[in-house]
Amino acid sequence: MCEINRIECGIPRIASRTFTFEDSRKDTQFEDSRKDTQFEDSRKDTQFEDSRKDTQFEDSRKDTQFEDSRKDTQFEDSRKDTQFEDSRKDTQERLSVFIPEVVDAQYGTYVWPSAVVLAQYVWSRRLDLKEQTVLELGAGVSLPGVVAAKCGAKIILSDDANTLLWQHTCRRSCDANNLHEVLTLPLTWGDISAHLALLAPLHLILGSDVFYEPADFEDILVTVVFLLQKNPTAEFWMTYQERSADWTIEALLHKWKLTCVHVDLESFDANKCELAGSSLPGNHNIQMILIRLCTDQEM
Repeated sequence: MCEINRIECGIPRIASRTFTFEDSRKDTQFEDSRKDTQFEDSRKDTQFEDSRKDTQFEDSRKDTQFEDSRKDTQFEDSRKDTQFEDSRKDTQERLSVFIPEVVDAQYGTYVWPSAVVLAQYVWSRRLDLKEQTVLELGAGVSLPGVVAAKCGAKIILSDDANTLLWQHTCRRSCDANNLHEVLTLPLTWGDISAHLALLAPLHLILGSDVFYEPADFEDILVTVVFLLQKNPTAEFWMTYQERSADWTIEALLHKWKLTCVHVDLESFDANKCELAGSSLPGNHNIQMILIRLCTDQEM
């Protein structure tokens, strides 16, 4: 359930919202393969079964360790008790993060639906993020970045270099989740600053609803292209909410030699009326897109 705790801080008021991400992989290969692969079938159908019935191991194994150990040692118990089952229940199958918001504020001081969808995708890819360096653009309250950090990524949060408000906003979210080592980076889209040029190598860039004002679209992509050219194997994971059929980045992607892949929300359980225990929905109006540099063959 989503919980909102209001904290009176004079003006503005702060509301702390809880987002809970749960493992959607209960019915996927991590469970099925445990039931259907050699750890079970070979124990029933291969030489370990047949030879037990037909050879000298039949009699001797009834009363000795060969029988008992087959039941009590790792060939049976460890299949049930090791990481393929229990660790999925006890570790990062469930993650709760706390995001302070400014009540009735605008833009980056509260959580937008696109941020929840991107955070859900980050959660679904958490095994790929451990020890990866990740930059979030237009971080605001930083929900996707906070989730990535809790999944083991090295996060850098960035936002408008022309205002200090965003730094306080990012820091509040980090402090609420005991993330005290997260770096922040002042960044102006389209401006290749010294901060940007000296940035450490990146594995991934995140951005939720950064494509909001059409006047900013190309500046955002200039920044993304610069970072991807410095880090050719990196990707830009981004979500945006469709607000007008006239607002598109397709021509700009072609201009800057970028290619994109649309990710179906259903593929990572983001097509819900309520997402991550919140009332913020994942729906058909929000797009999840992976952007990277075009290869020579794609140009």
